[in-house]
Amino acid sequence: MIKTVLLWALRLFIGGLFLYSGFIKLMDPHTFAESTANYQMIGNRAVILTALYLPWLEIWTGLALLLFPPLRTAAWSLITLMLLVFTAAKISALARGLDISCGCGTGDDPMTLLDVLENLALLAVTITGLFIDTATPTPPAVPPAP
Repeated sequence: MIKTVLLWALRLFIGGLFLYSGFIKLMDPHTFAESTANYQMIGNRAVILTALYLPWLEIWTGLALLLFPPLRTAAWSLITLMLLVFTAAKISALARGLDISCGCGTGDDPMTLLDVLENLALLAVTITGLFIDTATPTPPAVPPAP
């Protein structure tokens, strides 16, 4: 029972966060593209593709985590991968002394080590959710015939 409640809380938190984050980026792709370009890690074409497709990936993985049990492992895995990339990008930007905002849709404040630590905490929560969810059997979508 406690495991089930914890798992639902993790799904709601991470799934909701990615739905919100994707929606914010989707509503203002120009600003998101500028934020992505500020990291100085990818070329202009990749920036445009990222601004167009990443918000949808965040939205769909958030929805899959919340609503589609057969896709939960894939959603947890994709979210983990996205967080790894986002965290590496933040570490790289800080190490190169870039004075930029994180581009997360949470404001224009300059990125700090606290943003990296926040990502690491989200990564820990996501990996925990992945391990708990994969260890918990999913009931079949259709009950077996008598």
